[in-house]
Amino acid sequence: MPTLRLRRRVDWVHIPVLDRVDSPYFPPLAELKLRGARAYLGVIHNMERYKERIAAARKFLPEFGVAAFCGFGREPPSEMPRVLDDHLTAVRTG
Repeated sequence: MPTLRLRRRVDWVHIPVLDRVDSPYFPPLAELKLRGARAYLGVIHNMERYKERIAAARKFLPEFGVAAFCGFGREPPSEMPRVLDDHLTAVRTG
């Protein structure tokens, strides 16, 4: 895999996570070389399987933050209360 060289510091990297918990999806996270940046996995969606996605990802990347799957821009304004409630649930879940 090629190495990406940047001229500026990267503080964080967002990685969208599909609604999957099977093992073939997460092992590439173990190869991630962040060099001081923090990973944020886009696991905040379908909250019924949230804990499963977190547990599956932690097997390969023990430390990460959580984020929305794909930001807020794709959600209609009418869905924002639910999206924000999902974020509160994620924070409370740990």
